[in-house]
Amino acid sequence: MNMLRKSTDVFSPRANMGDYARARWDFNWSDAQGALSGLPGGGRNIADEAADRHVAQGRGEQTAIRWLARDLSPQEL
Repeated sequence: MNMLRKSTDVFSPRANMGDYARARWDFNWSDAQGALSGLPGGGRNIADEAADRHVAQGRGEQTAIRWLARDLSPQEL
């Protein structure tokens, strides 16, 4: 099985969400939709949202998204 591996020297392990139960309790779909920029002409593309946010936060030189292609080769953006 192919696996994607992250280098531990690039990222220090830390939780993205400190209190999952609280985040779940406070979650609201209207707030979530308001945080997304959307595509020109409407619609949503989560990869586009993730890449744009990644660059906007000053991490444009780092890999934003990793996936396995149809031939199972690792890909990065």
